[in-house]
Amino acid sequence: QVAVLAEVFAVTVGLDRARQISAVPGESFLFGDSVIVIGCGPLGLLHIVKARMLGAGEIIAVDLLPGRLDVALTLGATGTLCNRALSQEELAAELLELTDGGGDVVVETAGVPEVVPAVFDATRPGGVTVMVGNFSDLGPVEITPNRHLVSKGIRVIGVSGQEAPGYLPGMHQMANDAATSGLAGFVTDRFGLEQAAAAVAKSMKEDAVKVVIDPWKVG
Repeated sequence: QVAVLAEVFAVTVGLDRARQISAVPGESFLFGDSVIVIGCGPLGLLHIVKARMLGAGEIIAVDLLPGRLDVALTLGATGTLCNRALSQEELAAELLELTDGGGDVVVETAGVPEVVPAVFDATRPGGVTVMVGNFSDLGPVEITPNRHLVSKGIRVIGVSGQEAPGYLPGMHQMANDAATSGLAGFVTDRFGLEQAAAAVAKSMKEDAVKVVIDPWKVG
């Protein structure tokens, strides 16, 4: 029930790398810092879990689906924002207001390139942006290097996966915190191998969090 999350949880390594940057005074990611997670599918939700494990203060979850935002609150988010009816400019403005000037760490797990400029806009000066959702080429977006990056002095961490040695520590952490982190109930739906098409369809429903295929499940 928990081990099936090992690969996805390992990809939250961007938050660990953001913490390494904190060796420089005043840089993110420190205890009590604010974290914004944009996109609350399984990957985004596990970033919320990891941010809480690492001692984040304010954790803002952003998603199009209110049901996923409800799950985010159970996993440690302190606030939510539904962006279903917001433009990217409005999204950035709302996040800047919610965090009093931007998140110390902003994580993109939405998987749509259109949100990238808003991700940079929502990062405070001197903060860190973790880009993990756009792990395949979905096309270009327009940014202004000076406004989005240079003048703000932000750092960008791109994550497309985790190195093999990173899996075991993550698995230990999940095992240690399974009872208190909400991970034990993370899987919402199980399907047998012959139900693969139904599993994919279910995974796109609003009430699904993590859908898995269990090869030993019958019926």
